[in-house]
Parts: sequence; structure tokens; C-alpha cells
Amino acid sequence: DPQPLQLAAIEAAEHGNLQRSLELLDQAVAESPARPALYNDRAQVKQLLGELPGEFILTLNAVRRCQGAHL
Repeated sequence: DPQPLQLAAIEAAEHGNLQRSLELLDQAVAESPARPALYNDRAQVKQLLGELPGEFILTLNAVRRCQGAHL
């Protein structure tokens, strides 16, 4: 279950520790690659870090994973 990692990543980002947040989200994605919300959260952190090209690619991957999913 990636939820504890996701929540810890959100907390880290809220406290300004964006690099730690990204590390936690990377772990969560590795554990649950089929969860689009994790890609979205990771993309937002990358955007805050100024990594816009990476953010775009991550968002695109999240959208691709949502295709065919019941939202």
C-alpha cells in the first residue's frame, strides 16, 4: 500500500522538503506503478522544483495509465 509513502511525501512537500518528497513518491510509484495519483503528485513536486519537462512527461504517463480506467 503506497498510501503511507504518499502521505509522508505530501507532508515533506508542505514543510518545504521537496527533494525528500520526490524520493518518497519515487518509492511509492515503484511499489504501485498503476496508481495515477502518485504520478500526479510526483509531477507537482517536479514542477515546484522547476523540472517542467519532467513534470510534463510524468503527467502524460498518468493520463495514459488512466485510459480505460473507471474514474
